[in-house]
Amino acid sequence: MKKVLLSGMVGLFLLLMAVPAFASTYTAYTLPIMQGNNYTGAHGKTTTANYITNKVTALTNTDEVTFWACDANRTPISVDYYQKLGNTTNIVHGKTTIGYQIIMGMQNSNFSLSTAYVSGDVNFR
Repeated sequence: MKKVLLSGMVGLFLLLMAVPAFASTYTAYTLPIMQGNNYTGAHGKTTTANYITNKVTALTNTDEVTFWACDANRTPISVDYYQKLGNTTNIVHGKTTIGYQIIMGMQNSNFSLSTAYVSGDVNFR
């Protein structure tokens, strides 16, 4: 019985430790006026998938955000993807090397003189 309980606890611990490595939450990221850019931090790829998955969970002062994938120097490596509240999108970038540093860029899709904000979850894979 102790072995089963210990095995279950170890499995649960490993699962909980792995979750943060796969998904990152961003909260109230600023989308500067006049379609200025903002970026997440860099994340090393953990799989050979050639895309990241982004889900928009909250928007303020806009109804749509433009996202794209970048390398560690903030050079775009994908086309633009347009997302609204609740939308989940795979942003294809073509990089498959584990450890490759990926950044997600973003801007308000609408030209505006007001600052907007976006929150969501991104899996850098």
